Amino acid sequence: MHITWNLFECLLGLGGRRVCFHDVSFKVGKAPGRACAEGTSRCRWHHAEEWNDRRLNQRLRGSAEGSTANMDNKPKYVLESPSPALGWGMPSKASPSLSAKSLESADKPTSIKSEQSSQQSIHRLSAVPALTERTARLSSTARAQAIRLPYGAYKRYLSKMELQIESGPKWLWIQRIFVGYIVVSLVCMLVTAVAFIIQTPECKPPPRLKWWQTGPMYRIALQSFRDTSVDGIGDLRGIQRQLHYISELHVVALIIVPLTNVNGSRVSNVSRSLKDSFGEEHDLRPLLKAASRYGIKIIFDLTPSVATHEKDFWANVNSEADVMDHLLAEFNYWFKHGVDGIFIKMKTFSLQQIEIIEILKKWKRLAKKYSTSSKRRIFVVATRQEEHDYLISLLRNVHGEMLFIYYLNILTNIHATSSAKTLENYHRNVENAWCGFIFGDAHIASMMLQKSHGIHFKLYSMLLFTIPGTPTYYYGDELALKDDKTTTKPLMRWDKSKYAGFSRSDPWILPNTDKLPPPVIEQATEPLSALSLYRMLGEIRKEEPPLQYGDFHLMINTTTVLSYIRQWDRLGILVILNFGGQYTFDFTAIYLPQTALLLAKSTDMSQCKLVNLHDMKIEANMGYILKYFISP
Repeated sequence: MHITWNLFECLLGLGGRRVCFHDVSFKVGKAPGRACAEGTSRCRWHHAEEWNDRRLNQRLRGSAEGSTANMDNKPKYVLESPSPALGWGMPSKASPSLSAKSLESADKPTSIKSEQSSQQSIHRLSAVPALTERTARLSSTARAQAIRLPYGAYKRYLSKMELQIESGPKWLWIQRIFVGYIVVSLVCMLVTAVAFIIQTPECKPPPRLKWWQTGPMYRIALQSFRDTSVDGIGDLRGIQRQLHYISELHVVALIIVPLTNVNGSRVSNVSRSLKDSFGEEHDLRPLLKAASRYGIKIIFDLTPSVATHEKDFWANVNSEADVMDHLLAEFNYWFKHGVDGIFIKMKTFSLQQIEIIEILKKWKRLAKKYSTSSKRRIFVVATRQEEHDYLISLLRNVHGEMLFIYYLNILTNIHATSSAKTLENYHRNVENAWCGFIFGDAHIASMMLQKSHGIHFKLYSMLLFTIPGTPTYYYGDELALKDDKTTTKPLMRWDKSKYAGFSRSDPWILPNTDKLPPPVIEQATEPLSALSLYRMLGEIRKEEPPLQYGDFHLMINTTTVLSYIRQWDRLGILVILNFGGQYTFDFTAIYLPQTALLLAKSTDMSQCKLVNLHDMKIEANMGYILKYFISP
C-alpha cells in the first residue's frame, strides 16, 4: 500500500521535500539503510539535497557537544535494520554495532564514486571531537551508517523505485500520460453530467398551497361529539381529548358547530357569548394550543341563528348598519380569542351580486387584519345548493382569505353517468379557482339511496378524497354513521358502553339503536372497516401531489363505471369506481403506462401492488386508486 502511494506520488510529481543521503553510497541490497541507487551520488531534487546537507551538519554539531559517557550508555545515532518487505531502513536499538559480515561487506568499495562519497563522509566525521570508541573502530562506510540521522528526523527517504522513476526520461512521459489521462477523465465526467442535466426534463414547480388547501376539513356538532362535564352535552374539552383520534384522519381543520337548546332551536340573537355558543372560555385556549401541536386549525360555525327570519335578515344585512355591525363585532370577538377561521352559510337569493361581493370584501379585510405570517385567518362561505351561480361569480371576484363551499349532489344519482355529469359541471364552473366541496348537510350514509348504502358507501368516500378542492365531511362519516330520526346530530359512537362512550350520564338525546355502525374501538382494529379506509384516504389525499393540485380529466363515463385521472407533471393518480358488475378496460389505449401502483382498494387492504392496465379486469362494486408515472 505504501509503495503504491509512493509510486503514485512520483508519477504525479508530488511528494514535497524528499531527503536522501547523497554523500554516502551503498551496494543495493547490502546496505542496511536508505541510500541512493548504486553509483548515484546526487538526488534528482537539488533543493532536497541542499536541505539535507544543512540538516546533517546541524545534527553532527549537536552530537559533538554531548558527552562520551552518555553516548556510550545511550547512543544517539543507531544503525538501521533493513526491512525486506517495504525496503525501508528502520532504526534498531538492540545493538549499536554491526555484525562481522556486515562490516566485511561494508569495507569493500563498490565503485570510485562510492569511495569518493565515503571520503567525504570521513572528512565530516573527523570534525566531530568525541565519538564512541565502538563507532571509531568502524570502517569508513560503516561509520557513515552509524552517524545516520534517526528514523523520523525527516518525513521519509526515497526508495530505489522512486529514484529510478524520477531519473529516467521514459518515466517522465509515463507521468505526463498518466496526468493527461486523469484530466481527460475528469473532463469527460463533467461533460456527461452536463449532458444528463440538459436532457433531463425540467420538473414542474409545485404551487404554494395555503393551509386550507392541503387536506380535508372535519365538521363537528359540539353537543354530540364528547361530554366530559357529565351534563349530557358535548363540550370543547371533549374535542380536545379526542385530538389524537382526529389527527389520524389527517384533517387540517375542525369546523365546530355551536350548541343549540335542548328543544333543538338555535340561540335567537345574532351576537352570542362564548358560554352560550361553545361552552366555557377557559376551555377554548387549551383546545387551540393542543390543536396547534397536531397541526389542526379551529374554525367556528357562526351562521346567524335567526332561522325563522333568515330571508329578511340577509336581505337587510347590507342596508341596515346595525345588522352588519353586530356581525362584524361577533367576528372580531372570535378572532381575538384565537380561532383560525369562521364558517358562514349565506342565503343569497334576496341579494344582488354586487351586494354579496361588497359584504365578502368587508369580511376579507377583517380576516386579513388578524392574519400573521404564521397564522392566516380565513372565512369559509357556503351558499344554498341551488345558488351555485352566485358562488361561481364570487370565486372570480373575491380572492385571498376566502374558501367557498360547493355542494355536490351526487349521492342520490341512480347511474354513474349522472355523477360524471355533476363532476364535469363542478370542474367547469370552478375552473382554476380553489373551492371546497361537500355532499350535503347530513351524513353521507343517510343521504345515499337505501338500496346502495352498504355496497357503494366506500366508493363515494373514495370519490370524496380524490376530486379537486378541499373535501369537507361530518363527524361519524368515517364510521358510516347515520342521522337520527329527530336530528342530524347523532351521538358519536366511541365504545360499546350504554351511551356509546359519549357521556357517563343521560345524554341530551337518546341514541338511535336501529342499525348502528360499530363504534371506534372496534373499527380501529379492523383493516376492512370504514374507519381504516378513511384514515388511508386522508393520508393519500395529503401526501400525493396530483390529488392536491393536479388537473382533472374524465376517462370512463358509463352507466356503471366512473373513472378519472388527476395529473401533475409526469405523476398521475387513476381513480376507478365500478358501481355495477365486472368490467374490462384497456387504459393503455388512452396513453396511460402499462402498469400502475395500487394505493387503495375499497374492499381489501392490498397496497403497493403492480396492476396491469392493459385489459384490466375491474371487479364488481369495487373502487381503485392507482398511481402511475409517465416516462419522458
